[in-house]
Amino acid sequence: MSKVGRQVIEKPIARASEKCADFLFYGDGALSLPILLQALQNREDFTELEEHLQKSEAHVTWWKELGKVVTLGNGGNSSGRGSGLKYNLERDLLEIRPSFEVTNASLYPVTVKEILRGAVSEEAWMSRPICIYPYKFMYGCSHRCAFCKAAYQPVIVKPVAKVADDLQYYIEKEGVHCFRFFNSQINFKRRYVEQFCNEVVQRGLKFYFTDSACLRNMDKEVCDMLRQAGCVKLWLGIESPVERILQLIDKRLSLDEAFTAIEHVHRAGIWVGANIILGFPHESDEDFEQVCNFVENYREIIDCWNFSFLQVYEETPMYNHPASYGIQVHHHYGGAMRDKGFAFSELGGLDWETRAQRALKRVVYCNQLVGAAENRFRSNDYLLFALYQEFGEKEPVKSHLHRFIEEMGRSINLTEGSKWITPNKVLGFDSLSFLEWIEDLS
Repeated sequence: MSKVGRQVIEKPIARASEKCADFLFYGDGALSLPILLQALQNREDFTELEEHLQKSEAHVTWWKELGKVVTLGNGGNSSGRGSGLKYNLERDLLEIRPSFEVTNASLYPVTVKEILRGAVSEEAWMSRPICIYPYKFMYGCSHRCAFCKAAYQPVIVKPVAKVADDLQYYIEKEGVHCFRFFNSQINFKRRYVEQFCNEVVQRGLKFYFTDSACLRNMDKEVCDMLRQAGCVKLWLGIESPVERILQLIDKRLSLDEAFTAIEHVHRAGIWVGANIILGFPHESDEDFEQVCNFVENYREIIDCWNFSFLQVYEETPMYNHPASYGIQVHHHYGGAMRDKGFAFSELGGLDWETRAQRALKRVVYCNQLVGAAENRFRSNDYLLFALYQEFGEKEPVKSHLHRFIEEMGRSINLTEGSKWITPNKVLGFDSLSFLEWIEDLS
């Protein structure tokens, strides 16, 4: 909703002939939703919820009566705890241990065998149930990328001991051993990542996790500690292997530093994911050739790739000061691309449509370089967790995954098969439809 716009949603609901909504949560509703559920159990007594929202930064639209819209949450400007503090909501969210009981977590586990039954030969690791829990224990980013909403926002973290308490609870009480962390950079400070790894090892917690990391503070020792703590994959935001572009977007990262960090992550036995953005302002053919050379040179070290084209969003340096980056911001995207940010042209360069078309073609070309369908398999966390639990080390994991992909390619079309490997609905995967599709192919 934050991308589409609140009025687009609010006005039609307010004009509806029948009451069709009570609350709309904007952004992260993890703090307010438990209070709402409790209010519903108390026969629609919303007093506590209203008081909470009036004191917090949550932006929630509340339909008290038909056609009467009340927006609660005022950015911390009201009286109450934390008045005037800008990031109260994030701090409050980190205090809460997420609960998965309401969704019946016993239904979360998925096996590769269930998803792709009949498409490949069965091996032991394919029958291993994988239950991935999402978990986030930090907000913000230490980088200052000009295109990112998190630029110049402080990093707010949960204390390491409390993070370990949560993980220990999930492992011991709920039997979960695979986590997908949703942090922007687990190693934003060397001291924090060291404390995290040491706490996990000292408590004897055995689990596997994936996360994102920055390319600073990523030396050999840190990478080895992360692997020992259970890290099996890291997404790294290099953004561009072109020094000029890194300087343009204020990445504050040297290529030598980035390339060395990638090597350390790989050698530690951690699956390497790289985020590459194309379509930066005044990106030349020579710049793109440098990107392609990087992809070719690092295909054996980087295990999975994410290529995208540049988006410009509100409340970012690139949006607020476009001329400083050689661009002119135009309209918000229309049609199917309305949630993709704002259109922009290059000052003295390409117009919006030409620039966007070229950027999209370059994304497609890079995906072809790494094998788009195969890359979806290599990026899949269910496959990765199952293989790491079975084989333990990166090289056998890589070998078995490549063999699995080759065998898949002999059985079905990989482009279609890759759409099924991550089920859209973990709580109700339709394996019969997949089998019918397999039969139609044959």
